[in-house]
Amino acid sequence: MPQAGFKPRFASRLACCRYAAMNILKTVIVLMAVAVSAPLPEFPAGKWDGMYREAKAMFDGKKTAEALICFNRLVDVLESPYSKLAHSDSVLLMNAYTYSGRSNVILGNKAAAMKCYKAAAGIAERLGDRPQLGRLYNNLFAIYYSSREFDSASGLLDMSLELCKEAGDSAGMRNIYNNKGLVALEQADYEAAFGYMRRALGYAPKHDRQAVAPIYTNMAEAYFRQGRYQ
Repeated sequence: MPQAGFKPRFASRLACCRYAAMNILKTVIVLMAVAVSAPLPEFPAGKWDGMYREAKAMFDGKKTAEALICFNRLVDVLESPYSKLAHSDSVLLMNAYTYSGRSNVILGNKAAAMKCYKAAAGIAERLGDRPQLGRLYNNLFAIYYSSREFDSASGLLDMSLELCKEAGDSAGMRNIYNNKGLVALEQADYEAAFGYMRRALGYAPKHDRQAVAPIYTNMAEAYFRQGRYQ
């Protein structure tokens, strides 16, 4: 018997609604379970090359802000939870992070640039791309140096130097020793600065003026700061 004041027709409708609601809830639970257990889709290699080329063309054309928007969009797509990247797309993501970092440097956003370079360096390390890792360390060094965070800058130069030694990159070692000299110069450690700069000269071809000129310029600056004008 239905309760007083509770019409049989209304009770029947209520029961039907409850049954339908339970079926909907079961369907939602099943769909959620399928979504969680389904394998992540793998994007085909090269799918995002067009977006990358478009962003790079903007960067090369000095449209830095527009390029940054495109590179960030590409990063968001490739970093999404459903992106199971092929090797080529991992390289693309590393390059997108690198150009995002460069764009942020140009636009004066050092914190964002540093975050991008560190993300790119992490990918380069996973891929075993040692030359690119060295270049990214140099990019990070430039930010730390310009921010006068000399301990961090020096640490990055040490890591980059090891990579250059592995690769037998004499030009890279020359630049790193010169940069280590600059760090020592800014810390007023003139003896160390001259030592690093002389080591840099040791990796420069004797008749290559373009290679030795920056080193001699930095040595002149060190003499000047000490008041040694002759």
